[in-house]
Amino acid sequence: MSTVYYTLSLLKKEGLIKEIEFYDKANRYDANTSNHINLICTKCSGIEDFKDELLISFDKIEKRTGFKTYEMRFEYYGHCKECKQKER
Repeated sequence: MSTVYYTLSLLKKEGLIKEIEFYDKANRYDANTSNHINLICTKCSGIEDFKDELLISFDKIEKRTGFKTYEMRFEYYGHCKECKQKER
């Protein structure tokens, strides 16, 4: 088991995966390292990527505030398509 965690840590350090941390459940790992929005289902704990324009660009943040942004994390919580169908 320690080999698995070591490998995950190494992949994260090399920027090949992103760790998605939660306070109330186990952390997950995402092979999509681009900046994107995660759609997280609160019923089945599934995670989907939503690729579209980010709300505000990193350059715009830096120009307005002086804050140099290099990464973001943004999530929406709700019910996925499959869980919604099961509710009916």
